[in-house]
Order: sequence, then structure tokens, then C-alpha cells
Amino acid sequence: MNVLEKILDEIEEKIKNTNNCSENLAFIDGIQYGLIEAKRIICSHIDEVSNDG
Repeated sequence: MNVLEKILDEIEEKIKNTNNCSENLAFIDGIQYGLIEAKRIICSHIDEVSNDG
């Protein structure tokens, strides 16, 4: 498992943790959006890293 895959696993865990939170929903929605966007960006570069190595 490469570093990007480990980061994706951690992002998934953070997303799951925010799903169980009921405080300040607007803030939680913002956090989830940021995590999902980060995940999307990392996923778009995984193939590039695999092809370079």
C-alpha cells in the first residue's frame, strides 16, 4: 500500500467519524466537503504516481 492509499484510508475514517456527529451541521458539512474533495484529488493522482514508479 503506498502513501496515497494510506492517506485515503485516513480520510475515509474521518468521513465516517463526521457522519456520527450531530453538532453544528453546517460546519460538519463543510468538513465533509473538504475531505471528499481531498479524496477526489488524491484519487485522480494515484494512477500518475503508479505509472511514474
